[in-house]
Amino acid sequence: MGLPNFMPFLFYNPSFAVENPCLGDTTRFYFNQFFTSDSLTWDFGDGSPPLTSKDNAHPFHLYSETGSYAVRLLIHHCGIADTAEMDVRIFPKPEVFLGNDTTLCNSCTLLLDGGEGMDNWLWQDGSEERYYEVRQSGSYSVTVTQNECAATDSILIRSAAVKVVVPNAFTPNGDGKNDEFRAIANEPLVDFHLMVFNRRGNSLPQAVYSWQITYSYYLEGALKTETRQGTVLLLR
Repeated sequence: MGLPNFMPFLFYNPSFAVENPCLGDTTRFYFNQFFTSDSLTWDFGDGSPPLTSKDNAHPFHLYSETGSYAVRLLIHHCGIADTAEMDVRIFPKPEVFLGNDTTLCNSCTLLLDGGEGMDNWLWQDGSEERYYEVRQSGSYSVTVTQNECAATDSILIRSAAVKVVVPNAFTPNGDGKNDEFRAIANEPLVDFHLMVFNRRGNSLPQAVYSWQITYSYYLEGALKTETRQGTVLLLR
């Protein structure tokens, strides 16, 4: 007495997988047992027309709303009809906003927030923490994932312009108001020189004097040097 004929469908347990279940993106389905199939019919559970094909074992589908969908795959193989089913949940994309492009002073830091409740964060340099501390100008970006859905945002950080303010008058009379002639910078300077010119080099009488300043600073990682000239009125 010989062995009975082997009937593969008795051991056939069809199933499929889902990738990118995100609103606004195409969701992909994977059925990897199609080599014994005569035809495949996909019902994506959202009221769209079924998709029937022999070769379309990895179809894409775009859902218009979030929610749970009963996806059904009808497989015809070896004269037998079989079914694989799965409840597929479509998630909204995560929202991430690093802020508007901004400027950063040379001695300042800025803390960027990749958002609360994410599954993963990936910054432009490979960092994987929620927060990222910025110490210099440049372009910064983060990709966040939540429920297999990803979103990316970026921000441009520029160095703040260096400004040096020089008064046009001062009164060295000891009253504590405008007694000194000095320049004021909004950023740390690498080097600074101030020269005031008169004709004799004696105690300066009330008059208008010429001045010149030369200063250096770092901007966008490069050393800059500037020279400015002007006049100041000495009042006694």
